[in-house]
Amino acid sequence: MPKKSVENQSESSESTQAVESIPLAIAGVVDQDQAPEIIVEESQEQPLTSERRHIAKSASLVMLGNLGSSVIGMVRQIVVTSLGFNIAGPFNSALLPAQTFNDFLVNGSVPGALIPTFNDYSESEKRAELRRLVFTLVNLVIMIMFVAAIIFLFVSPWFVQDFLVPGYTNAQKQLTLQFSQIIFFSLLALGPFAVLLAALYALKEFGWPAFATVSYHLGIIIGAVVSGLFLGHYLGYLGLAFGVLFGAAGEIALLIPGLHNQRIRYLFVLDLKHPALRHIVKLYIPVALSFLISMGLIFLDQRLASKTPGGGAANYTAMRSATTLIQYSSSTTITRIRMPHAQRLPCKTTPTNFLL
Repeated sequence: MPKKSVENQSESSESTQAVESIPLAIAGVVDQDQAPEIIVEESQEQPLTSERRHIAKSASLVMLGNLGSSVIGMVRQIVVTSLGFNIAGPFNSALLPAQTFNDFLVNGSVPGALIPTFNDYSESEKRAELRRLVFTLVNLVIMIMFVAAIIFLFVSPWFVQDFLVPGYTNAQKQLTLQFSQIIFFSLLALGPFAVLLAALYALKEFGWPAFATVSYHLGIIIGAVVSGLFLGHYLGYLGLAFGVLFGAAGEIALLIPGLHNQRIRYLFVLDLKHPALRHIVKLYIPVALSFLISMGLIFLDQRLASKTPGGGAANYTAMRSATTLIQYSSSTTITRIRMPHAQRLPCKTTPTNFLL
């Protein structure tokens, strides 16, 4: 009897050992020899906080850039006005055709069409496709601007003298015409600048683009000073117009470091069948219609100002100076910052996420 009990105990212990040696892998139970995997849910609060800090930093850069541009723009207006209304009036009037055409064709599409589209291609794996799209637009804009500048050379005598500034004196009309014909070629730089600026904003590159617009005002100031001190005998005050060309080229030059940081190099391409082009046009059509109406009103305002009693050039110079003073305190920081970032912020229905 004891012997049988001992045998039963040995068999029981063997069966116990056999049971213990069987690995359990049922219902998520892991083997004791394997370390259990710890599943940790990643919190989205840390990336969201980092994104907000980046937005704050970017907003600060753009705010400083806009402030610097406003200050230099005010200085530019003072320098131009100090030359007298016989120079300042024609020069300010000559800026209108190029500026309004650039706003209508390219510049107005930056926040509403270019940045949202470029944002879809801003990931690192799509960088080659973004480069192809950006320089397709750059090359296309250069071609359009060049053709427009040539056409303007032929239509400008009628458009400027008979439609834009009919109330100016003959000398003022002639100077306005000469200024406008030179300035219109600045679109060969201003147009591509708008496209490249949108690309850098979409890629969250805000440093150099924020201060690039200062170059435009500095070019005009340098042109005024150089023509007044050194080239007045040869070019008269046409140095102002060449200063616009210099400033526009400077804007492109100041974007080059940002393009280099993002590894975007020039590409000779014209892919008119790119699907993003159709998307850009679709987004921009409503904006373009509003700019077209605005452009007509701006030209009408200039035409009426040139006919005001007391001297059209003097009155328009006063109007431009007053407008510059009012615009000095305005800021477009949020307009330029929100588009590249708004589509990337995660959406949650918690009150704290609305605090940017």
